[in-house]
Amino acid sequence: MNLFALSGAFLFSTGIILLVIIFISSRSRLHYIWGFFNVAVTIWGTSVFFIGRSEDYLYSQLWWKIAHVGIILIPVFFYHVIHLLCRLPGKKIIFFVYAQGVLFLVLNMTGIKDLFTSQLILVFQSFYYFTPGKLYHLFFACWLAIVFYGIAMLFITYRKSSGIRRNQLALFLIGLIVGFSGGITNFFPAYGLNLYPLGNYGIPLYWIIATYAILRYRLMDVNLIFKKSMVYSLSAGILTSLFVVLVLTMTKFVSNVTGITSFTITTIAALIIAVLFNPLKNRIQSLIDKHFYKRTYDYYPTIRDISRKLTSMFDLDELFNYIGGVIFSTLGLSNIYLLHTIPGRGYEIVCHKSHKKDKDKKTEGKPESDSEGKIRKNSELINYFKKSDEVLIKDELPGFQRALGLEIIERIKSDLKPFSGEAMVPVFIDKKLMLLLILGEKLSGDMFTNEDINLLNIISNQIAIARKNAELYKDKVRSERLASMGMMSATFAHEIRNPLTSLKTF
Repeated sequence: MNLFALSGAFLFSTGIILLVIIFISSRSRLHYIWGFFNVAVTIWGTSVFFIGRSEDYLYSQLWWKIAHVGIILIPVFFYHVIHLLCRLPGKKIIFFVYAQGVLFLVLNMTGIKDLFTSQLILVFQSFYYFTPGKLYHLFFACWLAIVFYGIAMLFITYRKSSGIRRNQLALFLIGLIVGFSGGITNFFPAYGLNLYPLGNYGIPLYWIIATYAILRYRLMDVNLIFKKSMVYSLSAGILTSLFVVLVLTMTKFVSNVTGITSFTITTIAALIIAVLFNPLKNRIQSLIDKHFYKRTYDYYPTIRDISRKLTSMFDLDELFNYIGGVIFSTLGLSNIYLLHTIPGRGYEIVCHKSHKKDKDKKTEGKPESDSEGKIRKNSELINYFKKSDEVLIKDELPGFQRALGLEIIERIKSDLKPFSGEAMVPVFIDKKLMLLLILGEKLSGDMFTNEDINLLNIISNQIAIARKNAELYKDKVRSERLASMGMMSATFAHEIRNPLTSLKTF
């Protein structure tokens, strides 16, 4: 098996893993288009495997037709993903991209001689490669134009973005540049450049980078919950595949140079790599712990502990400080604000915790001035929560542009600016917004995961119950106090009227 066929096998195996992840977790059109893009790349990888293994002309010709289905569809779905991800206006370019794709698919499948692809040639003395037909140059020009335009639009959107979305797009951009830089080398032999198409080994790197962006930064808002064991297994599988490719590559190269039998070289290479495998695997797992699990918490025990603690709290100040502190420390936040409704005055801070970056110290409690950090009761942020009781993430606001409008989104961002807010958690009691939690960014730089959002939703419900219980307890104490005062007053009045009763009582 040559290196070209091995690269196809590597593409297929990594592509299938990502496709399973995407289609299991898909929830929107963007997810499905991203999945179809990866289907196109997997078709290419599968075809490469069979082309690289074949020495038969007609068999290779069939697989090159299948391969070009993937090649033609790659820029089509790629640009559609960029269009949706960057929220680009207009549909004329999308129509053109799909139209040219359909045209070249028809030309490829009809098989008219020398119109799309021409005869095959034997390259590197091991497998057959296609040569361009009369209209293939037009196809290649369209292919390059769509890819470069899509990457340019992604780069422009990245430059205009900020915060976590900027990190999302940066990783995605790097991954695509790496992937397409490798993929474009497959056109070299077709145009007479005697360079072995090793760029296929770079394409899985884009898959790995894109998956990392999805896992760490919730790119495309894919809902994924990965256990350490699963991530370790995937990393070990990919590492094993790389070692197999490395052994076979070393075997072929050294055999050609020295003339030593391939079995001897394979044995030596396998022994060397076996010695290196465990240290490298351990290093990769430590990197996974550092980057994927740098800030972790036990989800269910955390909820249980909070629930138990809240059932014994009846003082509001104690309740607010506990909630602020536990969310602040559990999620590793830069700051958190709790704002409580004040009749006629809007929402004012009742608890504030933050990290001072200059001294690395924590500040707690209420702000120095009562006028500091208020939110008006008729602000756009409060109006938003009158219609929704879900946790709101600042970086996801652009996705509501069609429903809310750009102007309202900018006003909400303006409301959050004094608090450096990245996530907002509403607390409703009897369908009234009583408390608002504004969370700053994570110190780790990570995005709020779906697990975080689920935790915050549960905590919100528990706060509402605890807050209501605290009010009921306060009312009960007040009633008992008034009742006690009433009894004392009645006894005192009776004793004035009847002094003899007073003496008997004494």
